[in-house]
Amino acid sequence: MTELIGRKSELRLLEAALDSGIPVALEGPTGVGKTYLVQHYAQAKRRNFTVVSGSAGSTVEHLVGFWRPESNGNNVSLVWQDGVLTHSVRYGDLFVFEELSRAPQDILGRLFSLTDTVNPSYGAPEHGNGDLNIPIQDQFRFIACFNSYGAGYFVSKVDVAFLNRFVVIKLGYPPEKDEIDIIKLHLRATPSFKDDEDLATNMVSLANLSRKQEDTGCIVSPRDGVLWAKMITALGNIKEAFEVAVANKKKKEIWSFYRDVFGSA
Repeated sequence: MTELIGRKSELRLLEAALDSGIPVALEGPTGVGKTYLVQHYAQAKRRNFTVVSGSAGSTVEHLVGFWRPESNGNNVSLVWQDGVLTHSVRYGDLFVFEELSRAPQDILGRLFSLTDTVNPSYGAPEHGNGDLNIPIQDQFRFIACFNSYGAGYFVSKVDVAFLNRFVVIKLGYPPEKDEIDIIKLHLRATPSFKDDEDLATNMVSLANLSRKQEDTGCIVSPRDGVLWAKMITALGNIKEAFEVAVANKKKKEIWSFYRDVFGSA
């Protein structure tokens, strides 16, 4: 099972809502572990879960379903293929919808009736009359994840009428000690840092420096830190690992934080 460090309060809230059948929205900066929290819950409960991004490239067909051609000897017929959401509704999976605040309106429109807290319903009219009203399996749960509007991310404001159907659990950056322990899970010391604790502490110090300024193009998330730690373990070189795991995805000013903590070496 995935190891969860910290987040006991958030996990307790998530478990209480989902066990009660209430849709949940997890709000927080990118890379703080929103989906990871759901993954931990799913594994603890021995539940199947599906993760889908609601970014601009998402389509109703991917979620609901579509007709696909299938060869049958000399003939080609059309066969209905359930989308990932329809499959989850039928079989009672946990459905995680990432990037809710980036989702196109036509997709959000299909989620209103499904997330109704009084009388939820779901259908796939594209399949025909037989699927106009698909029974929602008792164990089906809907979880949305999104970045806060106005926090520097290129996202839209989530519709209030839609958000009111959820309980909202906010996840911020983890406490420093927890983040250090998370980094250490993936880290092996290098010749310049013999101790994992010292190296992880410096890495988190850099991340905290990056979070004190408003430009999100320079922020180092916990997920960035994990990738950096994994590359340090793979390469044995802190600076090279930082370049490929963090700096190449950020603005060049990110190197000033590196020099403040690790020097020019």
